[in-house]
Amino acid sequence: MADEFTSTLKVAGHKRSNGVFGASPTEDLVVLSKLTIGPIEKTDLTVVRSTGKNQQNLVAMDFLGDMTLVIDFDHSEVGFAPGGSLPTRWPLRRSPRGHPFLDVKFPGITGQACWDTGAAVTVVNADFIAENRSLFTLVGTSIGYDSTGASQETPMYRMAAATVGEITLAAHTVAAVPLPQDPMPMDVVLGYPALRQYNWTMDFPLNRWSAAPAS
Repeated sequence: MADEFTSTLKVAGHKRSNGVFGASPTEDLVVLSKLTIGPIEKTDLTVVRSTGKNQQNLVAMDFLGDMTLVIDFDHSEVGFAPGGSLPTRWPLRRSPRGHPFLDVKFPGITGQACWDTGAAVTVVNADFIAENRSLFTLVGTSIGYDSTGASQETPMYRMAAATVGEITLAAHTVAAVPLPQDPMPMDVVLGYPALRQYNWTMDFPLNRWSAAPAS
């Protein structure tokens, strides 16, 4: 998001960001001479200078994708390690843009889920819900915001427990929206209510992952 510092940076281009509810207005691309978070340091990093309402600053895969990400919900900590330095159990798929994907399994049904720490709620493709009614119970509606700051009233469902790898995600409330299917088919976006059930190790360089139950 634009602030006192980023407002002074020279514009290097323009971009429209896509969210769950649509595209944002055209936004400026600016170049940060250096960005450092923990052990990660990137120079000459091109970023979006966002001005949309309800938007927050996000660190994306262009910054995180060279490291192993360790998310410890028990201690509210995020750690980083070199690729291959920590044990992992399961393979990780990546979209052309680098987003991590996992298989999410229900009895007799398998969907494709994007693992997204930036999602405040788990989001399920409306078509996936329509095709698998037995897994979802309508609980009401809510106003949701996507990554571009756009808002929309969305149906909310209770999703049945699901399995990823060999771990079980407990039943929890999800939002139903039409998810984009390009550049990669997507049935579910696993958000905070799902992810907080475990502590995660995501080895992006080796495309591997593990998880252990959070207390």
